[in-house]
Amino acid sequence: MEPRHIADDVLCEDMQHELGLTSISAAQISRKHKQVDPELLRQVFENG
Repeated sequence: MEPRHIADDVLCEDMQHELGLTSISAAQISRKHKQVDPELLRQVFENG
């Protein structure tokens, strides 16, 4: 999943409330995404 798609989901007010966020951008998600172990992401998305 691309950071832009994730950012679109996070822009949803309900999602922001659940995550305790006031705002987030695709750039912020992209930077964080690069720090995450790809194996962890694979497991998360496979087990959804």
